[in-house]
Order: sequence, then structure tokens, then C-alpha cells
Amino acid sequence: MEPDPVLYMKLAPDYALPLMNWLRDDPELGDLLTLDAKFRQSGAIAEATVQVLSIALGSGGIGVVLARSLSGWLANQRSDVKLTISDANGHKVELDARRVRDTPQLLDMVARMLSEPEPDEPHRGN
Repeated sequence: MEPDPVLYMKLAPDYALPLMNWLRDDPELGDLLTLDAKFRQSGAIAEATVQVLSIALGSGGIGVVLARSLSGWLANQRSDVKLTISDANGHKVELDARRVRDTPQLLDMVARMLSEPEPDEPHRGN
């Protein structure tokens, strides 16, 4: 039985494989991620979901590293990209990027999403 994905990234099918290759080629992430893609066609609408099946959480700050890599990928796109990132806990970040150059908000939101405790874990206050 496959594990439930840790993170979902929905985007146009043409971007799914390039995004997966980008993440796999990232020297800080390549060995830490297990990725899969699911493609769906409903009438004229096609959608791809890149699933992060596992993230080796042994190294601290993996959320920041993943968000930084995603930001770099988005900055290298020459056309508009719509990306929705969600996790198993229901957190969601939607980005409608038009020729992105820098995405600090994406970095922050994805890093926070990946570092939040599970719903049954107590939240720690500062």
C-alpha cells in the first residue's frame, strides 16, 4: 500500500514533468523527495497533480528548501503558471503567476504549511 501524499501540487499537465525534473535535480532535495504525477482530463480541462509522496524530514528546514526550489522553478517559467499547493491537513496555497521573478510569499507560505504540526498534535506557543 502506498503512503498518503505529503503534498499535492496541481498545475497544467505541460508543467508537471518539468517541475518534477526540476525538484529531482535540486541538489538539496533530489534524494529527499519521492514524487509521482497523476493526470486527469475532464472535457476540455486537463489537470496534473504532482504528489510529493514522502519527504525525508531528517534534515531541518525542508519546507524552506522545497519552497525555495519551487520559487526558482517559477522564476524560470516564460509563461503564466497557475499552481495550487495543498497538504493532507487541508492547508492550501494558490498562486496565479504571471512571469514570476521573485516569490517570497510563496516561500513563506509553503515553509509554514510544511512545518505546522498535524491536527492531532498540540500547537506550541512562543
